[in-house]
Amino acid sequence: MSLARIRDKYRHYAAWADSEWGRAQVRSLFARHQLSTEHADFRLLVIAHDKAREHSDAARLADLLAKAIELPARMRDRIWLTTAEALAEASTDRLTLEQSIWLRARDARMWITAYRNVMTKHNGASAIVRSRLQRQLVAKQLARMPRHMPL
Repeated sequence: MSLARIRDKYRHYAAWADSEWGRAQVRSLFARHQLSTEHADFRLLVIAHDKAREHSDAARLADLLAKAIELPARMRDRIWLTTAEALAEASTDRLTLEQSIWLRARDARMWITAYRNVMTKHNGASAIVRSRLQRQLVAKQLARMPRHMPL
């Protein structure tokens, strides 16, 4: 899926989550499983994979996180990401959801202001240049970001 499609998909999830209909669906799902609906919310788990280039999942992860950073905080904080490579490695030992292989987009709060400042300075650059810059800036931060279990 192209990054433009991913961006649009993220935005549609955000609109759905902020709609009364979306909130009602989440509350209904919680109620159906006898869970408290008081703080009913959801996480969006995103798996990064670059099928065109072998061993390029990390670059795709940086691209997907960069698009998540553009979202309003409420939606950004719902997004958890990992790579298909990490999933393949993790699946041999335990359940994948019990492994600390997931990045939370909300952990970008630590560096998002600096990221946005750099991107603002390059507003006039071409889309290709901005995309490369986004990937470089986010990739630099990926190694520092903590990994989590989504459970």
